Amino acid sequence: KAWIEKQVNESPVKNVFMINGSQFQSNDQASDGVSNNHKADFDWMIGLATMNPDRKVVLVSGDVHYSNVQKVQHKDRIIYEVTSSCLHCVVAGEGHKNDAGAAQLAYCGDQNFVLFEVDTTNNFSLSLTCVSKGADKAFSLKIDPV
Repeated sequence: KAWIEKQVNESPVKNVFMINGSQFQSNDQASDGVSNNHKADFDWMIGLATMNPDRKVVLVSGDVHYSNVQKVQHKDRIIYEVTSSCLHCVVAGEGHKNDAGAAQLAYCGDQNFVLFEVDTTNNFSLSLTCVSKGADKAFSLKIDPV
């Protein structure tokens, strides 16, 4: 953990993307997300990333079944997690929609991927577009990380 702390604490970067191959915040007890299987490490990692109140943090993850945008509460901060599926995913349908309840801002359970457009002109914001073969299931969303 010491080398991670050193990199994060010494980094002058204000806008941070933490990227993982599986979801950070799991809303399904059977899933393989970091918050389920490694709760102490999850809390430590998010705490480290948000220690600097001026640093904006976005969690980016992958899932084989669906794409999702959700809010993750950590103490007094809300962090966004953007999960992208893959084009060759096993279709989840509506199976995981609303797993996160009100924290879930967008969902697509069809074959898809998510495009990120980062705007750093005035403030740090993300425009997210889910491209899906089932166009009616795709989403477009803008988030302003805090």
